Amino acid sequence: MGIERRRHRRLKVEVPLSIASGHQLVSATTGDMSVSGVFILTKAKIQTGTQVQMRLKLGFSSLTVHGEVRWTKCDEDGQRIGVGVELLPMSAQAERILGRFLDEQEAASERRPVPRPRPRPQIGAH
Repeated sequence: MGIERRRHRRLKVEVPLSIASGHQLVSATTGDMSVSGVFILTKAKIQTGTQVQMRLKLGFSSLTVHGEVRWTKCDEDGQRIGVGVELLPMSAQAERILGRFLDEQEAASERRPVPRPRPRPQIGAH
């Protein structure tokens, strides 16, 4: 197994986004993301090294970020299923917005329903 090189925690989260690269505009969904990178589920032919602009739909707001495609992922038949994008430096405000969104998603995924107490049978009641 390879060495983990990520600087920030990754969170499995599906976020709708649009990717602009040159004259190409593609709608897609994230598979996972962090404040430094994102895996995008897409069959679009975006080459490694391509600079992209992404508009992420984070709940009720949107955030535009820029990145560079670092790798592509294909299924066992060689069909593309996604690309890994390293996010380029962003403003402190954009990083805070993305970080807060990821923190909220992580907290929501960790919440588990509180089990309801079961009624205890009453002894001697008829």
